[in-house]
Amino acid sequence: MKSGKVTRRVFLGLGLAGALSLAGVIKGSEYYFQEPQVSEEREKNAGFKGNLDNFKFGESDSQIGHIYLPGSQKKHLPKESWKTQNLLVYIHGGAWGAGSPSDYSTYHANYFSEEGIPAVSIGYELIDSRNKDPSKRGRGIEGQIEDCFKGIRHSLEILSKKHSIENPSLVLMGDSAGGHLAIKVALENAKLSPKERLKIQGALGISGIYDLNIKSGAVDNILEGNYGTNEKARKERLNLSPVNDLSLIDPQNAPELGVITFEGDYIVNPNQAKIFYEEAKKRKIPMKHYEFNGMGGHVLGKTNNIEKPSLKIHTFNGSETSEEDFSMDEKDYLRKLYKKENSNYTPIDLIVHGIERDFILKALKRKTNERS
Repeated sequence: MKSGKVTRRVFLGLGLAGALSLAGVIKGSEYYFQEPQVSEEREKNAGFKGNLDNFKFGESDSQIGHIYLPGSQKKHLPKESWKTQNLLVYIHGGAWGAGSPSDYSTYHANYFSEEGIPAVSIGYELIDSRNKDPSKRGRGIEGQIEDCFKGIRHSLEILSKKHSIENPSLVLMGDSAGGHLAIKVALENAKLSPKERLKIQGALGISGIYDLNIKSGAVDNILEGNYGTNEKARKERLNLSPVNDLSLIDPQNAPELGVITFEGDYIVNPNQAKIFYEEAKKRKIPMKHYEFNGMGGHVLGKTNNIEKPSLKIHTFNGSETSEEDFSMDEKDYLRKLYKKENSNYTPIDLIVHGIERDFILKALKRKTNERS
């Protein structure tokens, strides 16, 4: 089987399953794997206009990271003009076996650079599901979680030495498998001792996987191919599931959590996010669920042939719940939700970016042990 080199543009346009099918990779017991694409040229092709630093923190080609500072290619914006000197950490998706930290450039980098938000995009050792010898497939999701911690700590050393950014607060964000890793790392961090703990204030997952034992189509094929289907595998998958971590942490140490789902997501079952949200409420852990209805798609919603897509925001602040409903065909949608004027229908990507930005900035302002 040939491995497909599918960029983020394909993932966004077709969804993960579309990319998987396009590459002809869901076949029998073989699963998707993409050779890492690591180069500054790829960053350029992705269209990022600002400054970036590249770094490597392991032997694998995918154990790399990129630091994105607000500004243009020629110079950084002065720090006093940034919205925050704290940090967004992005973890890419790709079914745990594809993608690159360069994916941040394709969709997020220019927006957040212009918004004055510094960011780090972290890679991790990919699972080589093509290899029929399980011992040669890589270190699995467990190893990827370790890589995320290692990559974040390495980036903080660079930011301190090279850019005089000291001990910033962090918000983690990822999509699909990256959403799983972002939430998982944030919750694992909450279990650590105060001395070991990173200053993770929040974590946001877009079309993420929060219970690895819930049926989710293409994701099941990948997980079953790498972990099996027996009782031992079920327990391993439960231990890797963020929903399981909610009962294992002190709510006072918990980060602010957020999830974005699309009703018609055909890759990841969006109902698992509802279960995750309800479990967070049960454990008194603050969380927001941004639930897009009336649209399909994975990671980005699609509104083709749909007359009235809508957004419901479920909020649990640690003690109380609230809900807000928005009809996305209202011309004043952005003014209502984000205090921006808009004279036409709101593009879905702008809405999602607005949600991400507001969640990130609010979480970064949140004080330790504060419930807002």
